Amino acid sequence: MPISNRKFYKKTFKVTVLSENDYTFGDINALAYSITEGDNVGEIEEISSKELSAKQIVKELNNLGSQPEFFMLNDNGEDQE
Repeated sequence: MPISNRKFYKKTFKVTVLSENDYTFGDINALAYSITEGDNVGEIEEISSKELSAKQIVKELNNLGSQPEFFMLNDNGEDQE
């Protein structure tokens, strides 16, 4: 089976939070709420963006503790049917 020719992307963001208290990150949903509805002010800045091949996205998924199956790929970067 050939390696997938689909395009994948990796984007990196920097989040800045201004608060009256020492803000402690819990999870992404709580962070978003804290700067859109809560008591904090925040800014999200895109730091980098790059296109990845199927083999590269498999490696990135594994690095983040996920599985290639998330994008319907096998361990070799081939499309699952």
